Amino acid sequence: MDSADDPGWRDALGSSWALLVPGGVQWRMRKAADRGDSTLTTLRSLWIAFTAAVGLVGVVVVILAVFAGYGSEPDAAPRPVGVGVAVTLIGSVLSLAAGAWLRRRPLDGSTLPALAGSYRTAFFLQVAVADAAALLAFVGFILSGVACLYPIGLVVAWAQLALVAPTARHLARAQGELRRRGSRLRLLDALALPPAPRAR
Repeated sequence: MDSADDPGWRDALGSSWALLVPGGVQWRMRKAADRGDSTLTTLRSLWIAFTAAVGLVGVVVVILAVFAGYGSEPDAAPRPVGVGVAVTLIGSVLSLAAGAWLRRRPLDGSTLPALAGSYRTAFFLQVAVADAAALLAFVGFILSGVACLYPIGLVVAWAQLALVAPTARHLARAQGELRRRGSRLRLLDALALPPAPRAR
C-alpha cells in the first residue's frame, strides 16, 4: 500500500473535539461533506472522539467517587457489589469475544463502494463492542459504588479501539487480506471516497 496516498491524521485531529458535544457528529458529517473529506479522514476523526469519550467517562467516575463520595456514603443502603462486578466482568469478556469475531470477518472486495461500505460497517461494529465494555463497567460502578471497576472496562475498550484504529499499519494488513482473497482493489482507493450520504 502506497503511504503517499494516505491523508494522515492531521485533518482528523482538527475537528474531532466537536464530536464530544451534542450535535457534534451531525456537524462533523456536514463539514466533511462540504470539505470533501475522505471516508478515511472521517473515520479517523470519529475514532479519536470515541477513544477520548470513554476516557472522559473515567474522569466522571473519579469525580463521583473521590470528590462526591459516591459509593462511600455512611448512611447509604448496601449496594449490590457482586452484581456490579459481574456486569463489568461479563461485559468485558463478551466485548472481547465479539471484537475478536468481528475482526475475522472479511471485507467485501467486489467493488470500491462495497469495499468502503464493508470497512465502515466493520469499523462501527468494532467500536460499538469496544465501547460496550466501558459502558457496562460504568453501570457496574453505579450499581456497586466500586470505582476500580471502571478501569477494567476502560482498558478492555482502549485495547480493542487500538486494534480497530484506521492506522497505516492496520490498513496495510487489511489490504494484504484482500489480496489473499483474490481482490485487486486498493483499500485506500475505496476509503478515498466521500462518506455515504446520510438518509434524510
